[in-house]
Amino acid sequence: SKSDLTKQLQELKTELLSLSLCVQKIASLLASKLSQISTIRKSIAHVLTVMNQKAHQNLQEYYKKKKYLPLDLHVKKTHAICH
Repeated sequence: SKSDLTKQLQELKTELLSLSLCVQKIASLLASKLSQISTIRKSIAHVLTVMNQKAHQNLQEYYKKKKYLPLDLHVKKTHAICH
């Protein structure tokens, strides 16, 4: 659900911030810390992608029976099909 995703996103962001501060304090960059930072960034991107997809699906359901449709919800067509 949306609340779970926002909670998970907030936890990941705080963890990323703490790791970033830890790496800044230590002059010698540990490979494990750097790999942790990259995995956390990827998981943040994954959570945001899921949230955006759900929002897009909700908008599609809302505008399904409406007369007009926003341009970003139109069916994507290739250049050859349009002309």
